[in-house]
Amino acid sequence: MKIGLDIMGGDHAPKAIVLGAVEAHKSLNPNEHIVLIGDTGQIKPLLEAADFNPDHFELVHTEEVIGMG
Repeated sequence: MKIGLDIMGGDHAPKAIVLGAVEAHKSLNPNEHIVLIGDTGQIKPLLEAADFNPDHFELVHTEEVIGMG
């Protein structure tokens, strides 16, 4: 099963979302996989700072952001 996360939305994004995904990865079953959706230019440095291999996630690059209001 793939679990998609929009890392660009929400309070304290993208850092809080990416770090949450790193923590969630520890609890996944072998058939579960996290997909991080957002600006990979922001995702990869956050994963590296957390000393986490980006290859554990599928990354889907997006540049479009839908603002609030």
